Amino acid sequence: MKPRHLLPPRANSLQGAFSMIELLVVISIMMMLTFMVVPAANNTFRNFKLESTYQQIVGQLNFARQTALTQGRAVEVRFYYLPDTNDNPTASPTVYRGMQCFIEGDLLATSTSAPVTAITKPYYFSSPIVLLNDSSYSTVLNLTISTPTTTLSGYKLNYRYVSFRFKANGQSDLTDTTNCLTLAFQHDGNASGSIPSNFRTVEVNSHNGIVRSFQP
Repeated sequence: MKPRHLLPPRANSLQGAFSMIELLVVISIMMMLTFMVVPAANNTFRNFKLESTYQQIVGQLNFARQTALTQGRAVEVRFYYLPDTNDNPTASPTVYRGMQCFIEGDLLATSTSAPVTAITKPYYFSSPIVLLNDSSYSTVLNLTISTPTTTLSGYKLNYRYVSFRFKANGQSDLTDTTNCLTLAFQHDGNASGSIPSNFRTVEVNSHNGIVRSFQP
Protein backbone atom coordinates (compact mmCIF):
# COMPACT_ATOMS: atom_id res chain seq x y z
CA MET A 1 0.00 0.00 0.00
CA LYS A 2 1.36 3.40 -1.02
CA PRO A 3 1.97 5.95 1.65
CA ARG A 4 -0.84 8.50 1.93
CA HIS A 5 1.39 11.32 0.72
CA LEU A 6 1.98 9.40 -2.55
CA LEU A 7 -1.74 8.88 -3.38
CA PRO A 8 -3.20 11.05 -6.21
CA PRO A 9 -5.17 14.03 -4.97
CA ARG A 10 -8.96 13.55 -4.72
CA ALA A 11 -10.91 15.16 -7.55
CA ASN A 12 -12.65 18.34 -6.50
CA SER A 13 -16.38 17.61 -6.48
CA LEU A 14 -17.05 21.06 -7.92
CA GLN A 15 -14.54 20.68 -10.76
CA GLY A 16 -16.22 21.46 -14.12
CA ALA A 17 -19.30 23.11 -12.55
CA PHE A 18 -20.44 26.61 -13.58
CA SER A 19 -20.03 29.45 -11.17
CA MET A 20 -22.99 31.72 -10.45
CA ILE A 21 -21.47 34.49 -12.54
CA GLU A 22 -21.00 32.15 -15.50
CA LEU A 23 -24.62 31.00 -15.23
CA LEU A 24 -25.84 34.60 -15.18
CA VAL A 25 -23.77 35.41 -18.26
CA VAL A 26 -25.19 32.40 -20.15
CA ILE A 27 -28.77 33.33 -19.17
CA SER A 28 -28.20 36.92 -20.27
CA ILE A 29 -26.88 35.79 -23.65
CA MET A 30 -29.86 33.47 -24.13
CA MET A 31 -32.28 36.28 -23.30
CA MET A 32 -30.56 38.61 -25.75
CA LEU A 33 -30.75 35.99 -28.49
CA THR A 34 -34.44 35.42 -27.75
CA PHE A 35 -35.19 39.14 -28.03
CA MET A 36 -33.37 39.19 -31.36
CA VAL A 37 -34.81 36.00 -32.87
CA VAL A 38 -38.49 36.23 -31.87
CA PRO A 39 -39.24 39.54 -33.69
CA ALA A 40 -37.44 38.26 -36.78
CA ALA A 41 -39.47 35.04 -36.71
CA ASN A 42 -42.71 36.96 -36.25
CA ASN A 43 -41.85 39.23 -39.16
CA THR A 44 -41.06 36.24 -41.36
CA PHE A 45 -44.39 34.64 -40.48
CA ARG A 46 -46.28 37.87 -41.22
CA ASN A 47 -44.58 38.17 -44.60
CA PHE A 48 -45.42 34.55 -45.38
CA LYS A 49 -49.10 35.20 -44.67
CA LEU A 50 -49.07 38.31 -46.86
CA GLU A 51 -47.36 36.49 -49.72
CA SER A 52 -49.64 33.43 -49.55
CA THR A 53 -52.78 35.60 -49.49
CA TYR A 54 -51.50 37.60 -52.43
CA GLN A 55 -50.81 34.39 -54.37
CA GLN A 56 -54.34 33.20 -53.63
CA ILE A 57 -55.84 36.42 -55.01
CA VAL A 58 -53.73 36.26 -58.16
CA GLY A 59 -54.61 32.60 -58.58
CA GLN A 60 -58.35 33.20 -58.24
CA LEU A 61 -58.27 36.13 -60.67
CA ASN A 62 -56.40 34.05 -63.25
CA PHE A 63 -58.82 31.16 -62.68
CA ALA A 64 -61.80 33.48 -63.18
CA ARG A 65 -60.41 34.81 -66.45
CA GLN A 66 -59.50 31.35 -67.73
CA THR A 67 -62.96 30.03 -66.84
CA ALA A 68 -64.60 32.88 -68.74
CA LEU A 69 -62.50 32.04 -71.80
CA THR A 70 -63.03 28.29 -71.71
CA GLN A 71 -66.73 28.37 -70.78
CA GLY A 72 -67.62 31.30 -73.04
CA ARG A 73 -69.49 32.96 -70.17
CA ALA A 74 -68.83 35.98 -68.02
CA VAL A 75 -67.34 35.39 -64.57
CA GLU A 76 -68.02 37.80 -61.74
CA VAL A 77 -65.38 38.41 -59.04
CA ARG A 78 -66.61 39.77 -55.72
CA PHE A 79 -64.55 41.34 -52.95
CA TYR A 80 -66.24 41.15 -49.57
CA TYR A 81 -66.53 43.91 -46.98
CA LEU A 82 -66.66 42.02 -43.68
CA PRO A 83 -66.13 42.23 -39.91
CA ASP A 84 -62.42 42.36 -39.23
CA THR A 85 -62.20 38.78 -37.91
CA ASN A 86 -63.97 35.48 -38.47
CA ASP A 87 -64.46 35.19 -34.70
CA ASN A 88 -67.20 37.82 -34.58
CA PRO A 89 -69.34 37.45 -37.72
CA THR A 90 -72.16 39.65 -36.36
CA ALA A 91 -69.95 42.73 -35.86
CA SER A 92 -70.28 45.64 -38.26
CA PRO A 93 -68.29 45.20 -41.51
CA THR A 94 -65.15 47.32 -41.46
CA VAL A 95 -62.60 45.88 -43.92
CA TYR A 96 -62.30 44.21 -47.31
CA ARG A 97 -60.80 40.80 -46.59
CA GLY A 98 -62.51 38.18 -48.71
CA MET A 99 -63.36 37.23 -52.28
CA GLN A 100 -65.31 34.74 -54.38
CA CYS A 101 -65.92 33.98 -58.06
CA PHE A 102 -69.24 33.30 -59.82
CA ILE A 103 -70.08 32.24 -63.37
CA GLU A 104 -73.06 33.84 -65.10
CA GLY A 105 -75.88 31.78 -66.54
CA ASP A 106 -78.39 32.64 -69.26
CA LEU A 107 -80.36 35.83 -68.87
CA LEU A 108 -83.93 35.07 -67.91
CA ALA A 109 -86.79 36.78 -69.71
CA THR A 110 -88.18 38.02 -66.42
CA SER A 111 -84.87 39.43 -65.11
CA THR A 112 -82.51 42.26 -66.01
CA SER A 113 -79.43 40.43 -64.73
CA ALA A 114 -78.13 36.93 -65.37
CA PRO A 115 -78.20 34.42 -62.51
CA VAL A 116 -74.81 33.47 -61.11
CA THR A 117 -73.40 30.27 -59.67
CA ALA A 118 -70.40 30.13 -57.36
CA ILE A 119 -67.34 28.43 -58.87
CA THR A 120 -65.09 28.98 -55.85
CA LYS A 121 -65.68 28.89 -52.13
CA PRO A 122 -65.50 32.17 -50.19
CA TYR A 123 -61.86 32.90 -49.47
CA TYR A 124 -61.23 34.92 -46.30
CA PHE A 125 -57.80 36.52 -45.97
CA SER A 126 -55.56 35.55 -43.06
CA SER A 127 -55.86 38.12 -40.27
CA PRO A 128 -54.58 40.86 -40.13
CA ILE A 129 -54.28 41.04 -43.94
CA VAL A 130 -56.82 43.22 -45.76
CA LEU A 131 -57.26 45.08 -49.00
CA LEU A 132 -56.03 48.60 -48.44
CA ASN A 133 -59.18 50.72 -48.57
CA ASP A 134 -57.52 53.63 -50.30
CA SER A 135 -58.94 55.33 -53.38
CA SER A 136 -55.47 55.60 -54.92
CA TYR A 137 -54.04 52.15 -54.28
CA SER A 138 -57.13 49.91 -54.37
CA THR A 139 -59.14 51.58 -57.11
CA VAL A 140 -61.37 48.53 -57.65
CA LEU A 141 -62.89 49.35 -54.26
CA ASN A 142 -64.15 52.63 -55.73
CA LEU A 143 -66.74 50.64 -57.68
CA THR A 144 -70.37 50.72 -56.60
CA ILE A 145 -70.93 48.83 -53.34
CA SER A 146 -73.64 46.19 -53.62
CA THR A 147 -76.03 45.07 -50.89
CA PRO A 148 -76.30 41.25 -50.77
CA THR A 149 -79.45 39.30 -51.47
CA THR A 150 -77.91 35.88 -50.83
CA THR A 151 -76.33 34.67 -47.59
CA LEU A 152 -72.59 34.24 -47.22
CA SER A 153 -71.20 31.30 -45.28
CA GLY A 154 -70.62 32.38 -41.68
CA TYR A 155 -71.91 35.92 -42.18
CA LYS A 156 -75.44 35.48 -43.56
CA LEU A 157 -76.34 38.96 -44.91
CA ASN A 158 -73.87 40.83 -42.71
CA TYR A 159 -71.59 41.94 -45.53
CA ARG A 160 -71.36 44.08 -48.64
CA TYR A 161 -69.25 43.73 -51.75
CA VAL A 162 -67.86 45.31 -54.90
CA SER A 163 -67.52 43.28 -58.07
CA PHE A 164 -66.34 43.26 -61.66
CA ARG A 165 -66.58 40.78 -64.52
CA PHE A 166 -64.30 38.95 -66.85
CA LYS A 167 -66.17 38.77 -70.15
CA ALA A 168 -66.41 35.64 -72.30
CA ASN A 169 -63.46 36.86 -74.40
CA GLY A 170 -61.23 37.28 -71.32
CA GLN A 171 -61.48 41.05 -71.18
CA SER A 172 -62.65 42.77 -68.00
CA ASP A 173 -65.29 45.44 -67.56
CA LEU A 174 -62.91 47.54 -65.48
CA THR A 175 -61.55 50.90 -66.56
CA ASP A 176 -58.01 52.28 -66.38
CA THR A 177 -58.97 54.16 -63.20
CA THR A 178 -60.58 51.21 -61.38
CA ASN A 179 -58.32 48.24 -62.01
CA CYS A 180 -55.96 47.66 -59.06
CA LEU A 181 -56.01 46.19 -55.56
CA THR A 182 -53.40 46.56 -52.83
CA LEU A 183 -52.96 44.03 -50.06
CA ALA A 184 -51.43 45.11 -46.72
CA PHE A 185 -51.52 44.52 -42.98
CA GLN A 186 -54.62 46.02 -41.39
CA HIS A 187 -52.84 48.12 -38.77
CA ASP A 188 -49.97 49.30 -40.95
CA GLY A 189 -51.69 52.62 -41.45
CA ASN A 190 -50.77 54.69 -44.44
CA ALA A 191 -50.63 58.45 -44.52
CA SER A 192 -52.51 60.26 -47.24
CA GLY A 193 -50.76 59.78 -50.56
CA SER A 194 -48.40 57.11 -49.22
CA ILE A 195 -48.38 53.34 -48.98
CA PRO A 196 -47.23 50.93 -46.24
CA SER A 197 -43.69 49.63 -46.65
CA ASN A 198 -44.91 46.04 -46.94
CA PHE A 199 -47.61 45.50 -49.55
CA ARG A 200 -48.63 43.59 -52.67
CA THR A 201 -50.54 45.17 -55.56
CA VAL A 202 -52.53 43.33 -58.21
CA GLU A 203 -53.62 45.04 -61.44
CA VAL A 204 -56.15 43.73 -63.94
CA ASN A 205 -55.56 45.08 -67.43
CA SER A 206 -58.74 46.90 -68.34
CA HIS A 207 -58.43 45.92 -72.02
CA ASN A 208 -57.38 42.26 -72.13
CA GLY A 209 -58.03 41.17 -68.52
CA ILE A 210 -54.46 39.94 -67.95
CA VAL A 211 -53.45 40.01 -64.28
CA ARG A 212 -50.19 41.67 -63.27
CA SER A 213 -48.62 42.03 -59.84
CA PHE A 214 -46.31 44.44 -58.08
CA GLN A 215 -44.46 44.34 -54.77
CA PRO A 216 -41.69 46.25 -53.03
